Amino acid sequence: MKRLLIVLCCLWVASPAFAQLGVQKSDYAAAAGVQVNQFGKMYFVDGTNGSDNNGGLTPASAFATLAAARSASAAGDTVIVAPGTYTVDVGTASLAPKANQTWMAGMPALGGAPTVIIIADADDNANAPVAVDVDGVVFRDLEFRLVAGGTTALYCMDAGQTSAVRGLTFDGCWFNMNSVDGAGVIAARFNDGTNAITGLLMRNCHFIGGDATTNQSVYIDVGVGGLPDGLITGNSFALESADGDALAIRFLDPGAAAKSYAVRIIDNLFIGASDGGDDAIPIEFAGAMTEDEIVGVIADNTFAHCGPEPITLAKMDGGIVNNWDQKTVHNVVRAAAVLPQTTAHALFTITGGNVEILGVAGEVTIVIGAVANATKLTYNPTAAGASTDLCTANNIISDAVGTMYSMTGDTTQQLRDGIFLVQELAQPLIMGPGTIDLDCGGSTTGEVQWHIVYRKLEPAASLIAS
Repeated sequence: MKRLLIVLCCLWVASPAFAQLGVQKSDYAAAAGVQVNQFGKMYFVDGTNGSDNNGGLTPASAFATLAAARSASAAGDTVIVAPGTYTVDVGTASLAPKANQTWMAGMPALGGAPTVIIIADADDNANAPVAVDVDGVVFRDLEFRLVAGGTTALYCMDAGQTSAVRGLTFDGCWFNMNSVDGAGVIAARFNDGTNAITGLLMRNCHFIGGDATTNQSVYIDVGVGGLPDGLITGNSFALESADGDALAIRFLDPGAAAKSYAVRIIDNLFIGASDGGDDAIPIEFAGAMTEDEIVGVIADNTFAHCGPEPITLAKMDGGIVNNWDQKTVHNVVRAAAVLPQTTAHALFTITGGNVEILGVAGEVTIVIGAVANATKLTYNPTAAGASTDLCTANNIISDAVGTMYSMTGDTTQQLRDGIFLVQELAQPLIMGPGTIDLDCGGSTTGEVQWHIVYRKLEPAASLIAS
C-alpha cells in the first residue's frame, strides 16, 4: 500500500488529472509526511519553478508567491511552501492568513534551520511582513527574518492588531532579528490595543539575531490583552546583545486583573550575551503589574549566562518553580581589601529576596598584623533590626599569606583559621536583603580575599560583592 501511495503521489505531481485517480488528499498527505486540514484544500508555492498564473493545487502547478496562495486559498486551507526566500511587499499589505489555515514548509526543518524564509522588503511603512487577526492559524518550519531599511514596524510578525485571536500556533519556526538595530525592534508582537491572544502555542522555536547595541530588541512582546491560556515551551532564546539589550519575553502592564491567566512558560532555554557578560534579562514584567495580573506558571526553564535576576518581578513568585537558575549554586568573589579598622565593613550585598548561604571562606593575601582584632562576620538586614553575628570573634594574628578562614554555620563558633569548608555549611544560613559584614574590633594590617557560595530561594534574589 505504501508503494502504491508513493506511485500515485508521483502521478499527481506529473498530471493535473490526479483527482480522477480516486486517491484522497489524506493519502497524499500521509505519503508526503504532512498534516493538513481534511476539510480544506492544499495549495503549493514554489518561488523557483512556480507561476502565479498556475492554479496552485499541485506541486507541478504551484504559485510563485505567497500573496497568490493567500488570495486563492480559503479559510481552513493548507499552504505548502518550497525551499527559498519569499519577500512580502509590506508597502502594499502584510501577508494575512485566513482563519484556520496552516502555512508550512514543504521540507520539514526537524529542529534545524528552516529552508523557507519569509522577509519584508525594505519599505519604511507601518505593516509587518505577517499579520494574524483571525483564529486558528498554524505556522510550521518557517523562518521569519527581519530586514533593515525601515524605521517603523520593525517586527517579523504581528497578531491581534484589529481583533482578539483564539488559537495561534508556531511549531519549529525561527524568528531572526538579523542584527537589525532600531527603536521598537520586535520578533513576535502580541501587543495591539486590548486584544488578547488566547491559546497561543509557541513550541520548538528558535529566536536569534538580537544583538542590538543602541536599542533594545524584544523577541516576544505581550501587550495589555495578555496571553491567557498560552503555552511557550521547548524554545531557545539567544540573547546576543553584548550590552544586555536583548530581551526574550516582555509583559506590559494590562491594567486589569488576570489578562495572562494560566499562561505557561515551560522548559525553554535562555542563553545570554555572546560576549559572556552574564547580564541578559530573559523575562521582564512591567513594574506596575499586580499579583493577579500574571497568574500562571514559569517552570523548568534554563537560564545560562543571564543576569542575576532572570525574571524581573516578584509578582510571579507563586508560579515560578524549579527553574535551573534557582537550583544553581553561585560563587561570588570579593576582591582582596584591607581589614576594616575597629569597625565593620560590607563584604557582600543581598537584594531581591532570600538566599541560602552554603559556604564562606577568606584567604589572606597580605600578612595579618600582630594586633588583637576580635574579627567576626555579621549579618546586617536592610529591614529594621539589629545586626546578627554569624560566628563569634577570633583574633586572627600574624597569619601568613594563604591562610584560610571559614565558619561552620553554627553562630556560637568562632571564625576559624586554617580550614576551608569545601562542602556546604553544617548549618546553612538563610538570609534576606541586607549585607554580610566583616567586623574587626582592633586596628590591624593585612588583606583578605573572600569567597561565598550561595543558592537562590527566590527568583529575584541575588548576592553580589559590596
